[in-house]
Amino acid sequence: MKIGICLPTETEAMAGGTASGTDVLRLARLAEDAGFDSVWIVDHFCYSAAAEMEALGATAPPDL
Repeated sequence: MKIGICLPTETEAMAGGTASGTDVLRLARLAEDAGFDSVWIVDHFCYSAAAEMEALGATAPPDL
């Protein structure tokens, strides 16, 4: 069995910041050192946090 890991790149997952290329590379190297077989990154160029919240039945804050 091979195990992969999905790295955080979104604002909420990075404690209020956005992952830079350097951050992603550092995390990928740490994952490799830890023995993971693959690294995955999800991009959200068309992502809407407000739409996702509303789809889940929550009210999105006005700043989204």
